[in-house]
Amino acid sequence: MSDFVTRIDNLLTDQNKKRSDLYEYVKEINSHSMYDWLRRNTVPSANIAVKIAQFLGTSVEYLVTGEEKDIYKKKYDILIGNMTKVIDESRNG
Repeated sequence: MSDFVTRIDNLLTDQNKKRSDLYEYVKEINSHSMYDWLRRNTVPSANIAVKIAQFLGTSVEYLVTGEEKDIYKKKYDILIGNMTKVIDESRNG
């Protein structure tokens, strides 16, 4: 089974949604689309993948690779570092 379709199905299950809900949201796809992706082990075009990801509240990267990049981690680490620095300076100053 295509990992892309498997991840879609897993997210649909986790969110108590059905494929029909997805088809209603992403008008450009239907059950034949999903079957083709499975059979060919392919993914849809980028614009379709983006709509699917939006519907499922995830990223295209996750749907395609199964990995979620934490885009906020670096910003969070910088913020915590700056806050720690300010706290340390206020204690020592």
